[in-house]
Formats: sequence, structure tokens, C-alpha cells
Amino acid sequence: MAARATMADLITLVRGLIYDPTGAAQVFSDDQVQAALDGRRTDVYHLSLSEQGEVGAGGVTTYRNFYAGVKHWEDGETVQNGSWATITPTTVDRVRGVWNFSAGYLPPVYVTGSHYDVYGAASDLVDQWLSRLALTTYDFSADGADYKRSQIIHNLTILRDKLLRQAVSGVGVAQMYTGDL
Repeated sequence: MAARATMADLITLVRGLIYDPTGAAQVFSDDQVQAALDGRRTDVYHLSLSEQGEVGAGGVTTYRNFYAGVKHWEDGETVQNGSWATITPTTVDRVRGVWNFSAGYLPPVYVTGSHYDVYGAASDLVDQWLSRLALTTYDFSADGADYKRSQIIHNLTILRDKLLRQAVSGVGVAQMYTGDL
């Protein structure tokens, strides 16, 4: 299976977080990075975006900038206006979850797509890396010198813990409504 083209930016971001650049020395394939990301994916359907209004001439407010409030979106999301018509943004910042339009749209504006906990996925990959090294890395002495390969494990453990502190906790608040009120 080849990694989805829509995941390229996220895969590059995660590779940077764990210092696993592509090439001959890479530890993980793109498919493995994508699998870790997919394990930390949240799919949303018609998430209402927050808007930022700009007051123009005559006091008319125009809404061109819309925010999801969550970061790290997969390319290929669908953005719709209040009439459910698909609208195309002029620019998108998927890392921050921001969609900008040259023409203004009245709220509500919705997004359907997937966003990811890149720090959680990166920590999962570092855990896999640590598991591999735990079986093959050892300290040794030769020719009167001591070689401490266990420092690799120590440093990766520090990196994993740092990434886990930045990961999304998975705890959230949901509002539920019943029709009997």
C-alpha cells in the first residue's frame, strides 16, 4: 500500500519531529508513518468553523477567515457554506486549521475531513523505534575504551516523553441535545 498523497505534509512533519529524514538511513517508511498518524486520526463531519469578521466601508462586516480550533488537517477536506454548497478557499493553513476566502461568506461555514494528533503519532513511532533498539543495542568495551550505545535509548526515551506531553489527551467536552425539551 502506498501512502496517500493527501498525507505528504503530515508525514513530513512527523518525520521532522522524530528526526527520521527520508533516504537510505530512514527508520520508518511513509506507510508506517501514515499508519501511526491514522491511529491518531479524528474524522469530522460538518464541523462548524469560527469566523473572523472584518468591518469595511459603511460598517459592513465581511467574513473571509474561518478557523477550526484544531490543527493538522489532511489535505482534501470539504468546506461548505450554510447552504451546503462546496466553497473553495483561496488559501489554506492545514497545520493551524485556517481557511481563507477572497470572497466573503456569511457564517455558518463547515468543514468535513480528518485532523491528526501528530505529536501522539510521533511518540508512537518513537516507541516502536525504542522496541527495535532494545533488542539490538548494547554497551561494550573494546581496546580499553567503553562504548555506551544505550545513550541512544536514553535520548529517544526523552524525546518520546517530550512528544507525549504535547500530544492531545483525548479528553474533550461534547454537548448533547435531546428533542424532548
